[in-house]
Amino acid sequence: MLPHWLQHYASLGVNLTIAQIVLHAPRCDGSRGLNQTLAALRLHGVTRPRIFIDTWSSSIKTDLANDYFRKVPANAYIMRVDSDEFFSFPCELLGELARDPRGLAVLGMM
Repeated sequence: MLPHWLQHYASLGVNLTIAQIVLHAPRCDGSRGLNQTLAALRLHGVTRPRIFIDTWSSSIKTDLANDYFRKVPANAYIMRVDSDEFFSFPCELLGELARDPRGLAVLGMM
């Protein structure tokens, strides 16, 4: 499913070379699956994913996201998606958000 996910977001204009990709790769899964995942990521320009080996939790996920949000420029757009989420947006959405004086986009921390 990963190649389809990467292609989907690349087709929406997401620059995967600067995206933060976090992999949860527990030690018990072996290296074959991890190597295949890393190869798929490299094919889409993702060369430095964050690999998390320890026990996964929602608080770790939140901490990693907030750490990334602090590093993103103030005028950037963020999409936070899981590997089973395939979002799509109307093609004029970004233009509409930029022109709307009410500020329809949300800026915040998790």
